[in-house]
Amino acid sequence: GHYCNTGWCIGCNRIRTAQNIHNHNGWIENVGNGKYLVTLTVENCKDYELNDTYDGMQSTFTSARRSIVRTEKMSFEALRKLETTYNWKAENYHPHYHTIVDGRDQAEALLYFWMLRNPRKTDRQGQDIKPVTKGAEKELLKYACKIITDTKDEARSVDPKSLHTIFSAMKGRKTLQPYGYRIKDHPYEAEEGEDALETVNTTSSF
Repeated sequence: GHYCNTGWCIGCNRIRTAQNIHNHNGWIENVGNGKYLVTLTVENCKDYELNDTYDGMQSTFTSARRSIVRTEKMSFEALRKLETTYNWKAENYHPHYHTIVDGRDQAEALLYFWMLRNPRKTDRQGQDIKPVTKGAEKELLKYACKIITDTKDEARSVDPKSLHTIFSAMKGRKTLQPYGYRIKDHPYEAEEGEDALETVNTTSSF
C-alpha cells in the first residue's frame, strides 16, 4: 500500500501519468483558439552541465512568457513539460521542453522569444510548432525521461548511470508546469519570478 514516488519506479510513474491526465486533460480538450505543440530545445550538454542548463531553460521560458503577456499584450495559456534524453553515442544529454500552447500567435511568439534569448544555444531546425493531434496530450503527460529505451543496436536497454544523472538534476524541479489556468482543488505554489495565481506546482520527486 506504500508508493515510493521516485523516478526509478515504473509503477509510480504510471500512477503519476494517470494523475496528470486527470488533472490537465480538461484544459487541453477545451482551449478555445486551437492547440499547438511547441518543442523548444537547446544544444546538448554534458552531465556536469545539466543543472545549469535546466536553470537557463527555466529563466529563458519565464522571460519569454513575460514578453508575450506584458510586451505583446497577449493571453498565455500553456502546459509545459521538461524532458531529457541521453545520447549514448555522444555521451551527452538533450534537455528540451514540450509545450501545449493555446493559440497559434502565442505559439509563434513563444518560439520567437525563446530563440531571441538563446542565440548561441538554439538551432531553428531543432525547434518545432505543429497542431496538437489526438493522443499527443497523453504523450506530453508521460514521464520526464524513459526508464527503458529502444535503440537500433540494443532494444529495451537501461542505462543506470545516465538515469541517475537525470533524476539527480531533476530532483525538486517542476517537470510539468501549467500557465494561465487553474486546476480544481490543486494547491498553488508560485514558480520563482512568476505570479502566484498563474502557476501550479507539479514537482519531481526523483
